[in-house]
Amino acid sequence: MTSPGFLANMRTAVQREAERSRLEAARRTADQQLTTARHRLRDANNALDRARAHLSKSDKYLALYPPGTERQEDREHQAQQLPKLVRRSGYAAALAAAAAVVSESAHLELAWQDRPVRKEPGAALADVVGDRLDTVVNAPGYRVTVHPQGDVLWSKTERGLVRRSRARSIVSAWFTNPHARVLQDVEGRLFIVQLLSVIELVPTDIAPPRTEADALRAALATYGFPAVQDGEGGMTWLSAPLNPLTPEDDVHSGLHYRVNAGEQVDRVASAHAERFSVALYDEESDYVDSFYGSRDGMALAEACAHTARAIAEDSAQHPSRR
Repeated sequence: MTSPGFLANMRTAVQREAERSRLEAARRTADQQLTTARHRLRDANNALDRARAHLSKSDKYLALYPPGTERQEDREHQAQQLPKLVRRSGYAAALAAAAAVVSESAHLELAWQDRPVRKEPGAALADVVGDRLDTVVNAPGYRVTVHPQGDVLWSKTERGLVRRSRARSIVSAWFTNPHARVLQDVEGRLFIVQLLSVIELVPTDIAPPRTEADALRAALATYGFPAVQDGEGGMTWLSAPLNPLTPEDDVHSGLHYRVNAGEQVDRVASAHAERFSVALYDEESDYVDSFYGSRDGMALAEACAHTARAIAEDSAQHPSRR
């Protein structure tokens, strides 16, 4: 007869696998969006470079020929196209920056999903079983540090990064040593405990997934704007100065933008569902104006690029900066 405990665990396993499938699909989508964004940035920059070179060449030779309507009209047409190409290139840079954050976050979410499941929920550390190294040592790489124990006088030593295959080799080698234990914490860190030292292997993908605010901050940075996360009463938002030359520590000292995505802007990137709205406040935190930075249904990277461009263009046109 099947026990209720087994059924509970089976449902958990099914749910876990379903969540992993969702995260796998999200990672593939994020990676594809990043590739597309990078190609778009390359094409936009190439077009801008060609236009600038053509304009420079026209300026060089225009003075060497007698006045002519055709040449002058061509020069004027090129000059009119340049701001459009600059705008296109700026948007593409913001899109690529935000897409990189979204892709990184998707990989980190998946890495956390693949962390070993502890049978003892309250246990901080657990012994590593030798025949399960392929599932336990599963990060792309590990940062290795050697910590002294006992009366040893030397301080900890950073040993740099090693690949997954090297980490498995190191851990496997210590299983044959009767005076050492291999432990792992709930976040995937490995500890090889011996008499005089502890070798710590920290997964390179142990960082928490990135947030909507992280992606928007990356997009704003391409336009030169610093941004800080603020919050009050359970709500969070991102603040950026009207003047991009304002130091990060002085964001609130003058006119500044607040960017909201519903009530929270620090949700994990994959949970993005609400459009960004932007409000302008003064140094006393009094409301001045507002506008939408993105539209409903946009992917996060696209929403960030739209919002960053909207802020940059609003900032450039503001009377205080003229």
